Amino acid sequence: MRSKLLGAAILTLALVWGAVGLRAATRFETAAAKVYEQMPNLERGELPGKPDSTLVRRLMLYHASIRGRPETSRLDWKLTLSDYLGYNLNIDPATYPEYKAGQDTLARDRAAVDALSRRERNRLVDVLVFALQR
Repeated sequence: MRSKLLGAAILTLALVWGAVGLRAATRFETAAAKVYEQMPNLERGELPGKPDSTLVRRLMLYHASIRGRPETSRLDWKLTLSDYLGYNLNIDPATYPEYKAGQDTLARDRAAVDALSRRERNRLVDVLVFALQR
């Protein structure tokens, strides 16, 4: 009896966490669209066959899901950008969003962030925080 209850509890948790992940992914897609509206010249970095997998969406997934940083903290977004620039934490390509063997998505995303001026990076942080506010 206990094993059935435990199995049901685990299944329930898996379904709830899956729903939370789906909701976050949808919210990130919506927020990414807002960012691109405010910064139309920002590199999109779409992956072939995945038009919703943009640079900004991967930034958000890395920031919130992988690093667990608060979405509305300017300082934490600056830390995330410093990760991309190689000045803070090392980003493991194997855990990076949309990682696939043979595709160096992380290197392209890092190059896109590196190409931004300081002013553009600061604007990106402001727009990200605004887009993710509930």
